[in-house]
Amino acid sequence: METVEKSEEEIIADLKEKIAAAILTAAKKVNLSAVNYMVKEKKWIPEANANDAESFFTDKISAVLTKETAEKIYEILGLLDN
Repeated sequence: METVEKSEEEIIADLKEKIAAAILTAAKKVNLSAVNYMVKEKKWIPEANANDAESFFTDKISAVLTKETAEKIYEILGLLDN
C-alpha cells in the first residue's frame, strides 16, 4: 500500500469535511424523524404539506444547523482560518 503524505492544510480540510458531513447526516435524521412524527400524529403539519415540510426541515434547516454547529466545533478545535 502506498503511503500518501498530506500537508497540515489538507488534514485540516479533511477533518472539517468529515465533521460537517457527520453533523449533516445527524441533523437530517433528527429533522426527518420530527417531521414524520408531526405528520403521523396529525400535529402541526397537515399530511398535504408533508413533502414541503420534509424538504424544508431535512434540507434547509439541516444545512443551517450543520453550518452553525460545524463552525463552533472548528472554533473549539482551533481549526478556523484566521
